[in-house]
Amino acid sequence: MNVPVWAAELAATFWAAVGEPEPFPRNLRNAIARTVPLTIVSLPNLRIESASRWLEKVQAPCRIESSDRPLHGMLVTFRGLGFVFLNGADGEDEQRYSLAHELSHFLRDYWRPRQRVRQQLGDAGLEILDGDRMASIEERAVAAIESLPLQCQTHLLERTPDGSPASRSIGRAERDADRLAFELLAPVFHLSGTDLERRPRGEWPDVLHNRYGFPRWAAEQYLRILSPEERSEPLLFSLTDAIRATRRES
Repeated sequence: MNVPVWAAELAATFWAAVGEPEPFPRNLRNAIARTVPLTIVSLPNLRIESASRWLEKVQAPCRIESSDRPLHGMLVTFRGLGFVFLNGADGEDEQRYSLAHELSHFLRDYWRPRQRVRQQLGDAGLEILDGDRMASIEERAVAAIESLPLQCQTHLLERTPDGSPASRSIGRAERDADRLAFELLAPVFHLSGTDLERRPRGEWPDVLHNRYGFPRWAAEQYLRILSPEERSEPLLFSLTDAIRATRRES
C-alpha cells in the first residue's frame, strides 16, 4: 500500500510548522505546543463522563453527547481550539499513540477543513463553521464549486455494542487518523532509509516498538499496512519509488 498523498502532505505541513522533526521516539507534546491550539489533558482512567466533568469544571462551552465508556484518548473541538484527553493510566507508548491519533483527527477532520474554508471565504467563512450565521447564496455556491464543508463539527464517538464504529464514515475517519498517526510517528520515507527493510518481517514490530515507541498492537497494525504478507517485492522500496513518482508528476 502506498502512502496516501494527503497523509504525507499533512505530516510534512505539521513538521514544517514545528520547524524541525522531533527525534525518535517522538513525544509530540512540545511540537503541538508550538504549532496547533490543542490543550492536552491527562485524566486517570479516562471515560467520556470524566472528560465531560472536566470541561464543565473549567467552564468550557463544549458538550459531549455520547454514551459513557472508557477511552484511551478523545478530541473535543470548539471555535478553532481543541482539547485532547488522554488516559493517564495508560503506559507511555499507549499515550504517545493516542496523542498522535487525536492530533491526526484534529489536523485532518477539523484544522484542514477550516483552513480550506478560510482560504476561499476569508475569516467570515469561519463564522459559518462556528454556527454564528448561515452561509449566503454566494458562499454556498463557492462551497459547492470548491467542495468546501460548511459544517466543521465532526462527531466520531458513536460505537456499536461490540465497540465498532457506528457508521462507515466514522470507521473511515478512524482508519485515516491511524494512517496519519503512523506517518507522524514513523514516516515511510524515514523507514526506507533504515535497516528495517533488510530485517526479517517478524522483527519489524520490535523495531517499531523499541525505536519509534509504538504500542505492540499499533506496531502490528502498521506492519500489515507496510508489508502485506502476500507481497513478494520489498515494499519499503516500492513506497519510496511511489513517493518520488508522485513528486515528479506534481
